[in-house]
Amino acid sequence: MEIRIYLLQRPHIEIDGKEAFTKLNNKAFAMILYLASKQGQAVSKEVLSEIFWPEQQGENARSNLRQNLSYIKKICTEELAELCTEEVSVISSERNVCSLNENLDIKVDLIEFWHNLRAGYAAEDADDRIRYLQAAADAYRGSVLSGVYVRGSATFEEWLMFERESVNQNLVRVCKDLASIYQEKGMAERAIDCLKKLLQMDPLLEEVHLELMRLYYENKERAKAICQYKECVRILGEELNISPMEETRSLYQKISEEGSDFVLPQADLAEQNSQNRVLVLRPSAPAPMDYESIYTLLEPVVEDGSLVPDYLKRGLALLFPQYSDRLDGQNLPEIYLFYTIKKLLEHLSEKGKLTIQVEDGDGLDGKTKQLIHYLSGNLDHPNIEII
Repeated sequence: MEIRIYLLQRPHIEIDGKEAFTKLNNKAFAMILYLASKQGQAVSKEVLSEIFWPEQQGENARSNLRQNLSYIKKICTEELAELCTEEVSVISSERNVCSLNENLDIKVDLIEFWHNLRAGYAAEDADDRIRYLQAAADAYRGSVLSGVYVRGSATFEEWLMFERESVNQNLVRVCKDLASIYQEKGMAERAIDCLKKLLQMDPLLEEVHLELMRLYYENKERAKAICQYKECVRILGEELNISPMEETRSLYQKISEEGSDFVLPQADLAEQNSQNRVLVLRPSAPAPMDYESIYTLLEPVVEDGSLVPDYLKRGLALLFPQYSDRLDGQNLPEIYLFYTIKKLLEHLSEKGKLTIQVEDGDGLDGKTKQLIHYLSGNLDHPNIEII
């Protein structure tokens, strides 16, 4: 029987791969998670009483703790009845201290994170170093104890704040080091994954947005580099009311001024030169950025130069930097972009049938899904088909 306690994603407990102890009340659940974070260390009952019953004094708090421990043991015994023949609890309670029950096979993702981090930086072998550090990075899937709280307990909140800060600082170090290692080995996709995990933790890290732009650009993924810049601009503007630093803007300008490396396959070229045209909407990454699939869909049309009427270029400036000098195009509302795309598709269909082929609709980014919904309700043209 293996019990796994997860603190670095949605907090929950599993027994042999199945979620368990879901009947526990919030305070009992929080106490188990708190003890699970202690890497095997025992915590005095006095400290537990102060953390979980801050409004109580002395014997009243200790009485509540005893009742809570008894309640946890009751729930554990019920759920483990088919696996254990006697009463058992995930918490071991001795006279003055409590800890996780060492007699049970309990694994905690946070403890594994710290173990792999220490082992990675201690490893002399390069492959071992990568393996341990990657395991530490993979363990992080969300903020420590996300959504868990103890009402009225400033001590618990203070502890949780420091715990999260410690994990976050070390995760930043691990992901940056891994990204550098992968870049040196020419493994751009692995480096990108590490940097994207950093932005999942803290989307305000502009230096990470910048490094991602560089990697995408060097990996000949111009659309992703531009979308990453747009995302950086949006987040910094909304959260901090600032613009990206000069280095970020300069890289964006360099990318925007250079031509795209996009080359249509020969079959597509023949199709585009005929009276009928096929545009394909496909997901371009497991976790695509907003507008990414829209950009990829329209990029060959925009790069042609002769297919976009001047009156539509202002509305496309949100996505295509070559049109950024079109008045205030980059500041137009999103619905105007959707309207512009609709008008562009209608323009392309004037000389023949236009087919928009959607591949794996579930895998498209959120903004692209919104565009498809918008077009489905507003695009009514005999020469245009969405399949």
